[in-house]
Amino acid sequence: MKCRYTNKAIKVIVSLFFALCFSSISASANAGTPLVQFGLFHLVIGNTLIGLLEGYLIYRFFKAENGKCVIIMILANYFSCIVGYILTLIAGQGLLDSIYSEISIYNVGTHIISSIILLIILTIILEWPFCFYILRRKEKPVITSLRASIFVQLISYLFLFLIYFHMSDISLITTIKRESPKLFAQNKSYSVYFISKDRHNISRIDINGLNRKRIATYPNKYFSMLYVKRSKDNRYWDLRGYYVDKSSFVDQLIIKNVSAKGNYIDPDGRLKDSKNWFVIFGNAICLYTCDITVKTGFWWHEGLNTSSSNGDEGIHIALETPFVRWFSRDATLLPDELIVYEINDQILLFDNKNRKLGLLVRGLSPVVVDESK
Repeated sequence: MKCRYTNKAIKVIVSLFFALCFSSISASANAGTPLVQFGLFHLVIGNTLIGLLEGYLIYRFFKAENGKCVIIMILANYFSCIVGYILTLIAGQGLLDSIYSEISIYNVGTHIISSIILLIILTIILEWPFCFYILRRKEKPVITSLRASIFVQLISYLFLFLIYFHMSDISLITTIKRESPKLFAQNKSYSVYFISKDRHNISRIDINGLNRKRIATYPNKYFSMLYVKRSKDNRYWDLRGYYVDKSSFVDQLIIKNVSAKGNYIDPDGRLKDSKNWFVIFGNAICLYTCDITVKTGFWWHEGLNTSSSNGDEGIHIALETPFVRWFSRDATLLPDELIVYEINDQILLFDNKNRKLGLLVRGLSPVVVDESK
C-alpha cells in the first residue's frame, strides 16, 4: 500500500495545523500565557500534525513507497520529544542551573539562537532512523534518509518558528539598548541592597554597579525578601527582611537607621503587607515622587511597563520564549525616571528617558536607599 497524498491534502494538513494553533491562542487568553498553552498543545496534538506534514513531504519529495510513512513520522516526533525530556532529566537540574546562571540580559539573544540550532540538529539525528526505515529500499538509503530528515525538519521548524515567534515576547532584546550601568548612571548617592542568590547573604552595591559589599551573613536563615520600614522615632528608615522558619515568615532587622531620606510612596500597600509575596509585582514603589507610572506584571510576557502621568503609553520590556522566560518583579522608581527592578535573579537599572538597560548585580529583592548627605 502506498501513501496517497494530493496538493489538496497538504493544504488541509497545514490549514488544520494553523487553525488549531491560533484557536489555542484565543482559548488561552485568560488561562496563563499563549506560549505556555501552545506548548501543551504542541506536546499533545501538534506532534501528530507535524508528523502528518513530514510524512507527506517524504512521500512527495523522496517518493516513499511505505504505506505507513505517516504513522512512522508521527511516532518519530513523539519519540524525539520524549528523548529530549529524558536527556533533560539525565543532564540534571544542577547542570541546567549552571548553564542558565551564565545567561544575562547581554547574551540571552545568542543563547536563544544557539538553542534553536542545537534543537534542530538534535531532532534531525533522533528522527533520522525513522526516515531510514521509510527509505531503506532506496538507492544509498543512509544518505537519502539523512537528506530527508534534514529537509523535513527544516520545513516543520520553519512553521514552528513562525508560530512560536508570534507568541513570544522578546522586547527586552529588540526595543532597548543594553549597556553597563556605569555608562549611564551618574548619581552615586543611591545604593541598592539585595539578597544573594543563595539567600543567606545581604549585600549592597552603588547604583552604577560598582563598590559591591557584603553587609551581613546568616548561614542558618533563608531570606525571601527585603523592605524598608520607618524607625520608632519616625525619623529614619530601617532595612528589614523576612526569612523562612519552617512554615512561617520571621521579621529580621538588617540595618537600623539605614537612611533618613526618601518618601517610599507605595501605591499597592506593599510595605504595609510585606509578608504577601504577591505584592512583589504591580505598581512600583516611588522613592520620592511618582512622575511616571511603572508596573510589573504577573506573567513573563507582561514584564515591565511605563506610562506618562497623562496616560500616554511608554515602554514595554519583557522576555518570554520557549527557551528563556523571565519574571519582572520588585520595581522602584527613582528621580530622572531611573528604575531598579529584578528580572529573575538579575537586578537591573533602566533609564526610561534614554531607553537604556544595565545589569547591576545578580541577586534578589532589591531595595533602593538614598545615602546622600
